[in-house]
Amino acid sequence: MMNRMFRVSVTSAMLLGTMVLCLGCGSKTESTVYYPFAPSPVFNPLGGASSAPQKITISDAVAGATIYYTTDGSGPTTSSAQYTGPITVAVSETIRAVADATGYQQSFPSSASYVVVGTTPAAAMPVFSVTPDSDSSTASIALSDETPGAAIYYTTNGLPPTTESTLYTGPIRVSSSQIIQAIAVADGFKSSAMARAAYPGTAGSPSSEAAGDTQ
Repeated sequence: MMNRMFRVSVTSAMLLGTMVLCLGCGSKTESTVYYPFAPSPVFNPLGGASSAPQKITISDAVAGATIYYTTDGSGPTTSSAQYTGPITVAVSETIRAVADATGYQQSFPSSASYVVVGTTPAAAMPVFSVTPDSDSSTASIALSDETPGAAIYYTTNGLPPTTESTLYTGPIRVSSSQIIQAIAVADGFKSSAMARAAYPGTAGSPSSEAAGDTQ
């Protein structure tokens, strides 16, 4: 009896499975159209470093493809900026782009990184202005600089000045055989060449030598 029930159960399950598999059999079906992916956009130049701004062109192997791009690090979509002509790269940045074309799926993104290596000018070298005292044994030395907003740092111990040295805030009172060395520092500029003056003798006639970048 048990074997008979098992055979009936198996037969019923097979019939049910056949019905499930045949659901929709004989009905009209539509074939799915497969669209290939569009080729990824190509950059020219491909990326790299330059010492000046450059124009970047983006193209795609599919004629008539619309290219979308970003420069803020985000992934490009059809809502991103549409490429219509050469992109001027004046600062270091990465461009990402995708191509969208009729009869194709949107391409995989491509990217190119550009580094603009600029030449940062140096601040002007400080200028000494010496006013001897009446007894000629001491003097007041004023420092100035033509670079807007420049801060001047100086030393009187023979060591090269840095941004950790004394900040100039007013005329420096010196005695005989005093040597002052100074640099100027300003935003957007490298540290100036070092100016050097001694009193007495060459005061007011500073000589210069290379100074390092701002600390």
